[in-house]
Amino acid sequence: FERAEQLWRRHSEDEYFRLDCVALTYRILAELRRRNDLVGRPLRKTEKLRPALERIHHDYCDPRFRISGLAALVGVSERSFSKLFAEVYGCSPKRYLTKLRLRRAKELLAANSGQEYPISEIAKQVGFSDVYHFSNFFRCECGMSPSEYRSKARAGLVD
Repeated sequence: FERAEQLWRRHSEDEYFRLDCVALTYRILAELRRRNDLVGRPLRKTEKLRPALERIHHDYCDPRFRISGLAALVGVSERSFSKLFAEVYGCSPKRYLTKLRLRRAKELLAANSGQEYPISEIAKQVGFSDVYHFSNFFRCECGMSPSEYRSKARAGLVD
């Protein structure tokens, strides 16, 4: 900025030079504004989705929880919601919910706090009303049953 000010002072009598400097300044400001808008756009999308994400994290353990109601919460159609969610979080809302439930199930299965929850209780805590459905889901996602995962986790053989 000091160098620019020196040049400005040196050529302050030249009207065309001053106009070129003013034009360049406006181009720089326009470019900064454009870049700021591009950077801020994902943040605005994230903010728009915040109520839905909070609802997912609050209600994911409820077996009656459905993704379909989240679109209305943020004021868009279900299609727009799914598209926006995937753009911001890199996966569909349903997949996000699945990953959240799975992560919590793994935490509960691996817990070594002296209190071992039965698999049926863990299934309920992560939003499954049926232990068999949970076990099938877990096996498809992890390649092993919940009880196998529990044994391996406690032996330090899984992450």
